[in-house]
Amino acid sequence: MKFSICSKCSSFAFIKWLWLLAVVLALCLSSYAFYFWYCNEPVAGKYLKQWISIIIVWFLNLLVTAVIYWRQFMCNERIQQLNRNFIRFAEEHMCSTAIKCQQLWYQTVLLAYLMVSNAGLWLNMNPTYRLYSNGDLFLSVVLMGPIIVCSLTAFRYCVIFLTVSCILDDINRDLSRQVDQFHRQYSSANISAYRLTNSELKLSDHLDRLIIQYDKLYDVVVAIIEIYSPSILFLLVLDFGQVTFELYMFYCDLSHASLDDDDLHMIAFSFVSAIFSFTEILFIINGTSKFSDKLMQALEQLQRIGIVCLDSRLTECIYGLSKVVQCMQEETVMFYCFALNNSFLTTIIAASCSYLILLIQTA
Repeated sequence: MKFSICSKCSSFAFIKWLWLLAVVLALCLSSYAFYFWYCNEPVAGKYLKQWISIIIVWFLNLLVTAVIYWRQFMCNERIQQLNRNFIRFAEEHMCSTAIKCQQLWYQTVLLAYLMVSNAGLWLNMNPTYRLYSNGDLFLSVVLMGPIIVCSLTAFRYCVIFLTVSCILDDINRDLSRQVDQFHRQYSSANISAYRLTNSELKLSDHLDRLIIQYDKLYDVVVAIIEIYSPSILFLLVLDFGQVTFELYMFYCDLSHASLDDDDLHMIAFSFVSAIFSFTEILFIINGTSKFSDKLMQALEQLQRIGIVCLDSRLTECIYGLSKVVQCMQEETVMFYCFALNNSFLTTIIAASCSYLILLIQTA
């Protein structure tokens, strides 16, 4: 048994260092590709805006990739401990076939979208004004390195959000079943005082077990937020910055008096990049906002019990469970991670549009 655990840890460490080496290699190759493809060969003035767009997209993704993986390297031990606790806790609640199918479908759709978006960005990043050669093909693929790493990182965060939301949804369903059953018994005209007291005791025992489950989820969620929240905000700022800048480039290219094939290519690059970046924002916001909504559902269920609650022990259980859920809400709001919702998205879109209008007016 000890040998198997040691072998698993050693293989995990090998994969971790191999992945870190791949990230460093991708960053080095991207830097070399940028130097070789841009600095060694002068770019015509006509295509300067497209190159500025490519440089900014590449540099922003490179910077965010370096920051994210540097943070993960510094928090390596905490991440390993979190992964073990998270996997152990998820296995207790992910036994349902419906939950597994939902998660598999979401991962398949998201991964397919990322593949299509990265392919579209790569096609647009390979400029048509150059002589197409194997060297250009290789360098265009290497330049996509930081973008692919950021996309896969966003994919992993979305999967983590979905898993946590599914766990919370499973606990909420259990709570909802108990609350509905208690309400039916309480509303029954034929129920005796003994049976009502017995049902209150059963509900109290079940709420005690749910307090343990919510408390475990609270520990996992707080650890996830503390470790991953800055990286998520980096990705969101990156995507919003790319959307704003690419829309600005789209406007500049579209405002030309006459458009040729190269101009259409630059317009397509700007528009496709903006659409894919904005859709990635929607995936992240959707995954985080679901968690906040499910926390509100849990509090609503507890309030339904409190309206008709008579037993003192049951009142204490409701108070304890509500306290755990409220603490989870406070932690999510404090770190601005799972508390991202539609109002936050609307505010950021308004700010991006204002900045975009300012850029267009000064163009």
